[in-house]
Amino acid sequence: MKTNSHVSLALIGLTFFIFLGFNSPAQLTWEKYEGNPVIEGMQGEWNESVFSPVVIFDEDIFKMWYMGFDGGWGNSTIWQIFYAESPDGINWNMEDYPDPVIPAGEPGSM
Repeated sequence: MKTNSHVSLALIGLTFFIFLGFNSPAQLTWEKYEGNPVIEGMQGEWNESVFSPVVIFDEDIFKMWYMGFDGGWGNSTIWQIFYAESPDGINWNMEDYPDPVIPAGEPGSM
């Protein structure tokens, strides 16, 4: 059975999110930050638009995986999963991680 790559990536992301939620030893208290959004896509890149972040705090670093795409909508939309780090949860380093950690496959691949 063939599926679209963005559906496959969404399922992988959901599985990852569920795994982290059930295996997290502690929860942080989150406060709304007035300077939102704290992360924006990189213009003209594969992660021009960003969605669905998942953040963990590990070894004094905030680590985030998020879905990004090139801004195109419709059948040509290609979603990929990217990674970023932050020392404080506000200032995110995306530039050191420009490539997707889970890239889109060829059309029709799983």
